[in-house]
Amino acid sequence: MKVKSTCTISFLLLLIFLSPVNAFAQLFGSDEENWKKVFLRLKKIYSRLGTLESRLGTLETVKIKSQLENLLREIEEIRHTVELNKTETMHGLKKTHSKLDDLEYKVKN
Repeated sequence: MKVKSTCTISFLLLLIFLSPVNAFAQLFGSDEENWKKVFLRLKKIYSRLGTLESRLGTLETVKIKSQLENLLREIEEIRHTVELNKTETMHGLKKTHSKLDDLEYKVKN
């Protein structure tokens, strides 16, 4: 009985030790190919990220450019209204100055 159980145990141990050898051999044998595939995929991902980053940069540039154009347009509108107010004020001052000159003339005469 002891011999039979010892043989069975040793046979099972032999099977246990031999079965992973095939699995590990396959895993280590194709490891380089898997790494090449992984690196190739990583390169593709990085190249896509680079293009996305450049597209994002151009979109931000376009957005900033349009904002600057809007600001420039608003500045021009403000400048135009300031010029209009200046001319109106100068015209009003000229009228007031001419009225004062008329009053001065009347007072002297």
